[in-house]
Amino acid sequence: ALIQYRLDVDQLSHFSVDDPPMFVSSQSNAQHPGQDLFHHAFHGREIQNAALSAGIPEIKANIPLLNINTTDSETGMQFLARHLNNCSITASLNDLSLVDDNISIFPNPVDDQLSLKGKSKHYHVEILDAVGQVKDHVGKIANGAPVDISWLPNGIYFLRLEDKSSKRIELLKFIKM
Repeated sequence: ALIQYRLDVDQLSHFSVDDPPMFVSSQSNAQHPGQDLFHHAFHGREIQNAALSAGIPEIKANIPLLNINTTDSETGMQFLARHLNNCSITASLNDLSLVDDNISIFPNPVDDQLSLKGKSKHYHVEILDAVGQVKDHVGKIANGAPVDISWLPNGIYFLRLEDKSSKRIELLKFIKM
């Protein structure tokens, strides 16, 4: 029963071609798997091999102990940002609609400051975390003016924008790196 249970819950047996892209990073320096508290480099290699065998469309791996690096110098955060920027937002956040192409955040991903580019001269801005909780009431900002977000930890956030002239509330996604 235990062997069957392990087979049922083993992630490697559940990979399939319709899985999302994968970034495998194993920074273990342990020479023997028993010397690693979490996951040895062999574990990272097995994940990479199983993902390749399953036909997952994109797999990047960085496993220094085994001299495996297929990342093309892309970090895990860059990989995540690249793929998340191509996703649609599926969270249900009250009273928000996804923004059209008339407003954008630049740069995105963001380091310490972001700016808005849109049709309105001013926007009332709030920063929300990935689950819709307000992190900051920025207030009124001018189109193109910088907004300091250096205090935010890295992650996925949203700007709730209210254009007072059109009484429209919109939502923009950004990634803080």
